[in-house]
Amino acid sequence: GACLAVFALGMAAALPFRRRAPAAAIGAAAAMGTVGYLGPPLLLPLLGERGAGPIAMSIMSEVAVVLALGSVLMAPGSGLRTMGRVGRILI
Repeated sequence: GACLAVFALGMAAALPFRRRAPAAAIGAAAAMGTVGYLGPPLLLPLLGERGAGPIAMSIMSEVAVVLALGSVLMAPGSGLRTMGRVGRILI
């Protein structure tokens, strides 16, 4: 959810100034920083010890999706056909 939104916003902000691959790297870096370093310290006090497991699972699943999507977007030569396949897999 929010991780993909940050990824998309970061990439969209960088696209006017850079090619697709560097813009995807910037989007992935923005998303990973938000999820990995900001999410757990904010959520753990709110949900307590019992929420640690679900928080970790949600972070791992979001990171897996963003890393897969970012890798495809950063790969040289990945065209619209590849993006369509990745989109169908993620949905």
